[in-house]
Amino acid sequence: MDLKTKVINSTAEFIYSSELRLAFDKIKSGVAAVPLNSILPSEIVSEIRKNLIQESEWKREFWSLDDDKNVGLVSEDSFLNSPEDRKFSNNESLRKISESSAALIGFLSVMRSKKVEEYFTEIYGENINFCTADIARYTKGQYLRRHSDLFQNRKFGIVSFFNEEWIEGNGNEFIIEGIGGDSYVIPPKPGTAVLLNISPGYQHQVAMSLSSNWARYSVANHYNNPLP
Repeated sequence: MDLKTKVINSTAEFIYSSELRLAFDKIKSGVAAVPLNSILPSEIVSEIRKNLIQESEWKREFWSLDDDKNVGLVSEDSFLNSPEDRKFSNNESLRKISESSAALIGFLSVMRSKKVEEYFTEIYGENINFCTADIARYTKGQYLRRHSDLFQNRKFGIVSFFNEEWIEGNGNEFIIEGIGGDSYVIPPKPGTAVLLNISPGYQHQVAMSLSSNWARYSVANHYNNPLP
């Protein structure tokens, strides 16, 4: 069995697992987020990490808030000269994946597949489509400020982590807040994921990276109920 097929099979096992189904029950009841442990075998996580590290199309991006509180992509100079309360995010994004990244391609092919959309529609109870896959790398000083992701009628996200082992002091924790007072500070441990509730009143952010010799690699797959 080739690597891509192994990744596809392992990702499908995670998607159809009882753990993920129970997590959906929790977010439908109003829970803000559900941490998911060991979503993929360690060797698959390692292969996806290798792909992410070897990719050559990483681009540093700076996003700021304008006068109307809308978020937009800006130049580095504009970002650095913006007031602190307007700086939204500072990280690296991967918008184009090379054909050699077989493990990453296999993982994404399942997460955005029509079969998974149909399955999520069944267990979530609404018409669900794959929306976006945000592939991000955070190094020292980079972060994503508090926000809600309500645009495109998004309903939930699955954020998966593929970095090296996280230790206390690295930073880049995933912080989530719910409307019922529940909150989570989730360390980005490799091979784990978070099922994220995207609803009015729910917020999340990525704390600043504090380490000069560690990088956070994440893939955030978002799903929506298509607007009429």
